[in-house]
Amino acid sequence: HITSQQPDEERQRLGSAAAAQTRAAMVASTFEKLDRERQAALRHIVMKEDGMQEQEKARELLKEQLSTFCAMPSLDPSAKVLRTQQELSTYLRATPDLSGTAPVRLDLTRSRLTELPPQIICLTTLSELILVGNQLKSLPQELSMCASLKFLSLGCNLLDSIPDLGALPLWHIGLAYNRIDDAGLLSVLGNLPKSVLSLDLCTNMLCRFDGVVSTLDLSLPALSHLSLEGNPCCLRPAYRSSLLGTVFGARLAMLDGEAVMAGERSAEPAAEPTPSEDVPGTTESAPADANQETQSSGESNGAETTDSAVLRLV
Repeated sequence: HITSQQPDEERQRLGSAAAAQTRAAMVASTFEKLDRERQAALRHIVMKEDGMQEQEKARELLKEQLSTFCAMPSLDPSAKVLRTQQELSTYLRATPDLSGTAPVRLDLTRSRLTELPPQIICLTTLSELILVGNQLKSLPQELSMCASLKFLSLGCNLLDSIPDLGALPLWHIGLAYNRIDDAGLLSVLGNLPKSVLSLDLCTNMLCRFDGVVSTLDLSLPALSHLSLEGNPCCLRPAYRSSLLGTVFGARLAMLDGEAVMAGERSAEPAAEPTPSEDVPGTTESAPADANQETQSSGESNGAETTDSAVLRLV
């Protein structure tokens, strides 16, 4: 009897090992696919050399692709627009005393930057900063000195973290096509002001759907515009309806560049998952009564709180 049982146990063990290898291969292939897409985008954006007209077209197309808000006009129509470091230096020399001057929009898209130009921190009237398509691996803490900054677009760089920007009056931050993963998400969001209304995290390395949703919900209570597509966590079936069915999703006005329709929302938004399901450093499971308490809280607080008049720019 013992002899006949051993082959069955061996087959079961081998089957479990094969299944684990298959799952690992699927995860690896997903990361490889996203990495190929990211690298292709970087090569196209950073390395391609065209005439000035073509560069302008490429810049506008990139803005449309990377962020819900990037294709919009300046947040302040009176803003002074600067497009090169030379223009920035000339402007600072001409207006050494910036008190009373107009807000500034600095657009250094595809400028091959590996670090932030130090002159930027002198620009106290800077309200919009666009650094899309560069080679930035980090940002200096001095960026927090730009006390008027409302719009920050960092898409298509090499960032896995950001400095503490919690004191800035940011409305929107674009972080698409970077290297933010599940382990770094809590730190990134923790360095943003609670008042952020719009966030673009497209095509990063976020895998844990429940953990991402929980972290966003806890970190950014005012968020109403979110872009997540291109991350592995968005490959789950019915991703959009699953997210919009959560308590967090109930307050979103726009998801992945598309307005949220009333019919997409669940009548009773699903309860947020307990942090133990996905957030690193928590226990593996939570008591059943705690889950029930979370669900009842979600049902009572799941009504839509987004002010539809706020930032209706799209």
